[in-house]
Amino acid sequence: MQEKRAEWAVIQWHRLEYDVLENGSKDFTKAVRGLTKGKGVDDAKNQAVSKLPPYIKLQEAIKGFADSLPLIQQLSDPSVVERHWKRIIEETGKDIGEINLKTFTLQKVFELELQNHEENIKEICKEAKEEKKNDEIINKIEDAWKGLMFEVFPHINKVTGVEKGKAIKSPDDVKEYIEQHTLQLQVVGSSKYARSMLARVKYWENNINTVSDVIDIWLKVQRSWIYLESIFSNEDIKVQL
Repeated sequence: MQEKRAEWAVIQWHRLEYDVLENGSKDFTKAVRGLTKGKGVDDAKNQAVSKLPPYIKLQEAIKGFADSLPLIQQLSDPSVVERHWKRIIEETGKDIGEINLKTFTLQKVFELELQNHEENIKEICKEAKEEKKNDEIINKIEDAWKGLMFEVFPHINKVTGVEKGKAIKSPDDVKEYIEQHTLQLQVVGSSKYARSMLARVKYWENNINTVSDVIDIWLKVQRSWIYLESIFSNEDIKVQL
């Protein structure tokens, strides 16, 4: 087991092949069980072997390794990034140096003894996945607004037939996005897993609220301008003024 563990220890985290570890764990477990089921050895001697301190220590080491594998698999999810690893290090209380996932090796992971912190590790992994979902929602909102444009049309004076400027058409599609994205941001912001992206949520809430206010003011001014422009372009009105 020590030889295999030493071989795996130098594997870089981003090159991890979980199946190799899982199959190795099964081989270890099978080998240890074989120590107490030797052919031609009576049950009394097998029982005696199972109570020896070296055997017990070996069994505990293999069980600990096996118990850590599901956690290692969860941590290999792309949603788990450096900030999550830093929290894991804090939870385990282990000092394994700086975290760089490009050079991070399994040796560092083994040193954390993940099996002793199972619930905390699972919660951090769950948080990482939820954060990724929330992050994807905000990314979609950002992408949507990059492509949104107001549609304009020339305003023609009804009396002179001359174009007097540009006006925006009713921005119903933009308003739909405002309503949809406002709701989505509220859901993301109220999530217990939104801690790492509250600044982005606030940023987009402010931007969308500003766009909504500008549209309301713009349309109000535009309606007033179109109404007044038709009045003040009248020749009789001009003479009286």
